[in-house]
Amino acid sequence: YGKSANGPHELTDKHGIFKYGFIGILLKSFKPSVRKIIEKELNAQLNILKSKINYISHIDGHRHVHMIPTISNLVKRVSKEFNIKEIRVMNESIVDSLLIGRKFNLDVIGGCVKFFLLNFFCYINSIKSDYHFFSTIYTGQINTNMLFRTMSSNKNYEIMIHPSKPELDSNIEFYDRNEKAYRLSFKRSKELEACLNFQAKK
Repeated sequence: YGKSANGPHELTDKHGIFKYGFIGILLKSFKPSVRKIIEKELNAQLNILKSKINYISHIDGHRHVHMIPTISNLVKRVSKEFNIKEIRVMNESIVDSLLIGRKFNLDVIGGCVKFFLLNFFCYINSIKSDYHFFSTIYTGQINTNMLFRTMSSNKNYEIMIHPSKPELDSNIEFYDRNEKAYRLSFKRSKELEACLNFQAKK
């Protein structure tokens, strides 16, 4: 998403703005020439980050593209070169997540489709993690009760959450409609409220 650190190439438009979503990147990544572009892009982005901060805690991809097996191998190699210890892993348990979430709607059905795909990729990629992941199924639906349920568990969780006040992003130039719709969604206000309520009651 956004502008390439290497300027225009096969994955961008003529202005250097990425033009493919998850499925498009998945299909394109089977081409060796595209994998070279992706590895070069990873290095360029990480070098920019390294110039701004002293320590990179983990590596992740927009909309989880780093979990695509053909890309995951590149991420593993590049993370070693940059001495990055953690790669975000979607090692989520569907039973645990449904017990934590306790919420069933159309968004949950869509989340389950994403869950099964990412967990399949997680299995193929063989990336290990000391923590459990939560909210692939409940993306954009996290509430205070869910946060407390993860805290009362004896497992360590990484919780994916996108809290904000959407009006803060109202003047941003977005590069695609889906990103704009999510960034300006009321769901982000609800998740901010959940975080603040959790902090107040903890």
